[in-house]
Amino acid sequence: MDSKRKRRSYNAMKQAFIALLNKMPYDEITVKDILDESTYSRKTFYAYFSSKSDIAPQILEDEANTFIACYTQLIPRRKKLSRQSIQDAVRYGVAQYFSHVYKNQDLYRTISRATVPGLSFDLLVWQIYSKSKALYDVKQLVENLDVDLYAYQWSHILVNYLSYWANHDFEQPPEYMASQSVYFLHNAEAHPFNLELVP
Repeated sequence: MDSKRKRRSYNAMKQAFIALLNKMPYDEITVKDILDESTYSRKTFYAYFSSKSDIAPQILEDEANTFIACYTQLIPRRKKLSRQSIQDAVRYGVAQYFSHVYKNQDLYRTISRATVPGLSFDLLVWQIYSKSKALYDVKQLVENLDVDLYAYQWSHILVNYLSYWANHDFEQPPEYMASQSVYFLHNAEAHPFNLELVP
């Protein structure tokens, strides 16, 4: 099976799982239900997952990887980055990611409900945090920037905005939510305690 067909069948399994979660409780969903919904074979299912319980964690990892892919598109590969370089990269990447989330509202509503083992915003935070802090060594970033702290705070801010958005049924457009989340991160004066978030 070529890579495009693999990606198509893999995504079909995930989409079938998400669609079923909007029809019935997680505990009632079977592998057969997923096969029927996706129209793929049992052999194809087990090529990607060992059981139903593998799907949710994989979905979260894929979403975190999508964020990282968006986030790193404009980050130049050089020893030191200016504050403006990081902010431009974040602004562009977050806009791309919020557009992705908007196109996948059913998934993010499901994540927001936190009724599926392995599928919650709390777990997404840690996926994004662990992946983003591993992107660059601290010496490659802005001088005096604590990469671990930056990744921790940014992942929490981002996911809090996603949670708010999902809980308000995505009433604001993705461009608005992206701009607000970046503004909050990069403007210390916007914080109640006037914290210096970015050197």
